[in-house]
Amino acid sequence: MKRSLIHLLFCTLLFIGGNLVHSAQPERPRGVVPSYVTDKSIILCKSAPSIENTYEIRLTIFFAVNGKKSFELRVPPNAVVAQDLAALILQQGGQISRQNCSDFTVTFTHFDKSKKEKDSWVLGDRAAWENFRTSLHSSWLRTELKPGVSFTGQPLLRLKQELSGEVIRLQNIDGENLQHALQRLVQECESDGGYILVQ
Repeated sequence: MKRSLIHLLFCTLLFIGGNLVHSAQPERPRGVVPSYVTDKSIILCKSAPSIENTYEIRLTIFFAVNGKKSFELRVPPNAVVAQDLAALILQQGGQISRQNCSDFTVTFTHFDKSKKEKDSWVLGDRAAWENFRTSLHSSWLRTELKPGVSFTGQPLLRLKQELSGEVIRLQNIDGENLQHALQRLVQECESDGGYILVQ
């Protein structure tokens, strides 16, 4: 199996079998990094204990359907998958498998107070995630930043404070500086309410 970096170069929305797949931020083209790609399938692996319906997953489903490939979402054995996401995967002929994965992708997403996805981007695969975490000076960030965690209220303020003391030169898969991208999410979350999800 081989990995593939796929970037979406159009912005507004996609139509998949009657479902509109909205870009969280249409003015920012976003990419995805499927965990495995073959001639017949696209597999996306996640490590969080609960899996929300995010743009990364919907876009990966689109590429699978558009490329006439099967889609598989791999999650930990006891992970809880959001009902609307599970229904979308089933509707598009995909499947959810439960197994521990040696590799996975990590995303950061801002949901507003109504749980509407406002912005979402992919940090990268497991290697990129571990490289990011080991680059952090803050022990609080290294401890608290993990797939499945969300930040709102006091933890969001602490996240903002700890990020301000970092000097991060790494980038997400869209070429954005991680520190700037995270600080923008925090700012948007403070303005619009809601929470930031690491998945």
